[in-house]
Amino acid sequence: MKTYIINSNCIYNEGKYELRTVSNSQVIKMTAMRAKCLSFIIENAHLEIIERQKITTALWGSRSHYVNDANLTQILYLIRRDLKALGINDLFITIPRQGLKVNSDITIVPEFQLSL
Repeated sequence: MKTYIINSNCIYNEGKYELRTVSNSQVIKMTAMRAKCLSFIIENAHLEIIERQKITTALWGSRSHYVNDANLTQILYLIRRDLKALGINDLFITIPRQGLKVNSDITIVPEFQLSL
C-alpha cells in the first residue's frame, strides 16, 4: 500500500485507511470506502476531469449501476470534511454533472520520493 504527502502537512496512508498531520498531532481514521475513493482520486489526479461514473465503477464495481448518486456525494463530502480538519481545503473541486478536478494548487507526493 502507498503513502502520500498532501501539501507537505498531511500524510495519507492507504493501507491503514488514515490521514494524519506530519507532526502526528492529529489522526483521522477513514472507512475502507472513503479510503478507496481518496486513493482513486489521488491516482487519477493527472486527469483534467475524473468522471463520476469512473469513480462509482472503481468503488462499487459491477454494482455501480444500482448505486444512488447520493452515495458518492456523501463519500466525497466526508473526505472533504476529513481533509479540512487537517488543514487541506479544496483537494478536489466538483465539476457539476461531470465529475471532479484535483486542485492544481495542492501538491501530492508519494512519500518514498521525499528521500531522494
